[in-house]
Amino acid sequence: MKLGIFMPNLAGAPGVSLAPSSTTPTLEYNVAVAQLAERIGFDFLLPATRWKSFGGASDQQGPGLDPFIWAAAVAMRTSRIGVWSTINAPIVPPMLCAKLGASIQEISGGRWGLNVVSGWNIPEIEMFGKTAVAHDERHAAAEEWVQVVRTAWTEQDFDFDGRYHRVYGGYLAPKPDPLPTMMVAGESSSSVDLSARLMDCHFMTSDDPANLATRVADVRARAAAHGRTLQLYCPLFVLARDTEAEAHAALERIVGDADLIAVDNVLRILNIKVKGDSRADRGYGQWRRSALEERLITAFLQPLLVGTPEQVAAKLGEYVAAGVDGVMLDWHDFLGELEYFGDRVLPLLEQAGLRAPFAGTVR
Repeated sequence: MKLGIFMPNLAGAPGVSLAPSSTTPTLEYNVAVAQLAERIGFDFLLPATRWKSFGGASDQQGPGLDPFIWAAAVAMRTSRIGVWSTINAPIVPPMLCAKLGASIQEISGGRWGLNVVSGWNIPEIEMFGKTAVAHDERHAAAEEWVQVVRTAWTEQDFDFDGRYHRVYGGYLAPKPDPLPTMMVAGESSSSVDLSARLMDCHFMTSDDPANLATRVADVRARAAAHGRTLQLYCPLFVLARDTEAEAHAALERIVGDADLIAVDNVLRILNIKVKGDSRADRGYGQWRRSALEERLITAFLQPLLVGTPEQVAAKLGEYVAAGVDGVMLDWHDFLGELEYFGDRVLPLLEQAGLRAPFAGTVR
């Protein structure tokens, strides 16, 4: 099982809660998390991208570090761990991304990778004076974008004449070596097809690992049809405590301090209706919890692993049994909870044969 971290480069991440936490989107805090993760054997780090706040009292995910500058800075303070970036493809021209990525690959010594977002956040796209493509076309546009980036990394003086992107006399030097790892996340058939044709990794979400095996088999079959293999990962939020009661009490504190205005804004942007209306429609004082909102408040819709170290380790084992190659984790209070995970959960994964003891060295 490979282990990654969804990093806290944005204010308020990973959830939409005002509950107290030491987590902060500063470079020094992110470097501390990165160095601890590297020291205990994690495999990769992935920051989010955000150009516009979701509002609320927390100014949710507004203040933060750009994921490309973040990656260059963190790469210079680490030596082994994968340091990846996330890009909102409709906003950033593919040739610009190709150049930035090639530079970070040089800075990192070959440890950089790219997570491509196809454009669900319409207010961000409009902020740049652009018009978002229709929902059903997003992955077609993203596929062309990826093709341009990959071509820039492998060819010189090329032309690309697509429906959404055009390049004339494309030039990029130096080329990245090795070619960066590329990934996309999504549950739709079009996102899976994009991964099957062009990507190295695919992120897929599931609350129930028992129902995940069929989807894993489908994704792998689609990649195999193109003569390719994919690394599959599940993003998960971890809330581990010495007792189950303590873990659920911590969850209640996070959910109880929800930034409800930001919650409503996120639901609106994602076009998600909960019980037929929004929090603002019926008044925030009448807000009624749902499982979806609980996931959003705590972990921005990621599945929740809540319980003792033994329960968390057992659940992670179920994801491995379903066929994924690894998981990407985050926590409410990153530094303290990552250290707890390393002390209490990692040894259980090793004892279960889910992960070999880390024997590497870092500078």
